[in-house]
Amino acid sequence: MFKKSGNTLHITRGDGGVLTLQWEGHTFQIGETIDVNIYRANGMDTAPIKTWTTGQLVSVLEEVSIDVSGSDTQLDSPITEPVQYWWEAVCGDTTFIGYDENGPKILNLYPGGIN
Repeated sequence: MFKKSGNTLHITRGDGGVLTLQWEGHTFQIGETIDVNIYRANGMDTAPIKTWTTGQLVSVLEEVSIDVSGSDTQLDSPITEPVQYWWEAVCGDTTFIGYDENGPKILNLYPGGIN
C-alpha cells in the first residue's frame, strides 16, 4: 500500500509508489529540487532518517511527483505493528508542507513481509 490521504501518508513497509505534491500559489521551476524529509515522531530536531527527492526539475510544473522505491520505505528495522513517522516537503530553503498549526504531517508505516 502506498497512498496519501490529505497530508497523511499510509505506506506498507517495502512498498513503493509515486508521491504527488502541490504547493498552493507556487509553480515549480526548472532547476528547483523538492525533498521529502522523513523523521521519527517527535524527532524534527534531529537529521531526517530518510530523504526522498525529485532531483533538479527539468520543466515547469504545477505539481511534482517523487518516485519512491520499496527500499526507500524500509525505515529502521522490520516492524510487527504500525509505526508513526513525521514528514515535511521542502523546496529550496522553504518548507511548503510540514509541521504547522495543525501539528505534524504523519507517515503511518505498516508492517510488510520480509524477503
